[in-house]
Formats: sequence, structure tokens, C-alpha cells
Amino acid sequence: MNNPTIEHHPLTPFLPKDAKMQLFRMPSTSRAYSLKLEYKAAMYERMLQEIGIK
Repeated sequence: MNNPTIEHHPLTPFLPKDAKMQLFRMPSTSRAYSLKLEYKAAMYERMLQEIGIK
């Protein structure tokens, strides 16, 4: 599998039969990376909404 882009969540075929798992590639929370905090927070919020936590 190619490296997914940020927020991409391919279904991964390593689980038994009908089980599904989504893997999210999220931005680093480190201050060493230049993405703005608001941008990172928005990505985390969308992920939480998509999985039904928020």
C-alpha cells in the first residue's frame, strides 16, 4: 500500500472476515512541525466526528 495522505483512511484487509478498521494518518501534534494548531485541531475534529465520538 502506498503511504496515505493526511486524513486518508483506507480499509485494511488484515482483520478477520467482516470486521473493518479505519486507520487515520493524522498530523503530528509536535510543535516542531509547521502546521498551524488550528489546522491540526480541525483535522482531529473531523476524524472524531467521522468515527462518531464527537
